[in-house]
Amino acid sequence: MSIRKAILIFFVLSLSITLLVTAKDVPGIKMVYKYHMDAIMGQPAKDSEYIHYVSEAGVRTEQEEEFNLLFLSKDSKFYLVYPEKKEFSPVDLAAVKPMLDQMDAQMGEVVVEEKITGKKGKVGKWNTYEKYYKVKSNVFEFEMNGDFTTDMPRSKFLDKFWEETAKYQGGMGKFTLAIVNSKGYPAKFTGKLTMMGQTANSTSLTTVFEKTNLSADLFIIPKDYKEVPLNMMDFAKAFQ
Repeated sequence: MSIRKAILIFFVLSLSITLLVTAKDVPGIKMVYKYHMDAIMGQPAKDSEYIHYVSEAGVRTEQEEEFNLLFLSKDSKFYLVYPEKKEFSPVDLAAVKPMLDQMDAQMGEVVVEEKITGKKGKVGKWNTYEKYYKVKSNVFEFEMNGDFTTDMPRSKFLDKFWEETAKYQGGMGKFTLAIVNSKGYPAKFTGKLTMMGQTANSTSLTTVFEKTNLSADLFIIPKDYKEVPLNMMDFAKAFQ
């Protein structure tokens, strides 16, 4: 075999491998944020990291639980996916509505107040403006300052994810929709929760928001995964 022919074969093989690797990539957004909540009502303090993978195909949220939350654009449905167990559970709104109705009955009407304070600042590399929120019901009051930025590119797919998420949060969905309808995305939140005489502080900080190529495998449920009934505790964790 000549050197020229060997080089040509190597080039063709390299190109084929490259095409195979990138064929499953889709344009999207990777978003990472860190969350902290102080201990309250017998629950320990919690530190978590969440990763959102956003594309036209849907949104996948990975967190420090045994499941991932997957929203698929093709059917506008949510799924809890358990990679280690190779299982998944569809999240049906009709099935969880009795639980949401019971929660709303206990909380009473959720009222969301919001205003732009006029304060400007910077979080990481993003220029921000501040919004103040007060979310209250019969059993809790949540005051929060949000640093929003328009430096992050708006994504209609991420907006759709949050709009659909709000449907599964009962009265608290009003707060989620208030955030979606704001100008820009939140770079940081600091808040104080008051419930039954106890208080807890919380923070949420976006550390990554970047356009990137994502694996299409993030937005599918493998064919060898088994469908299992929805675990209501996991549902509550996913949509809290």
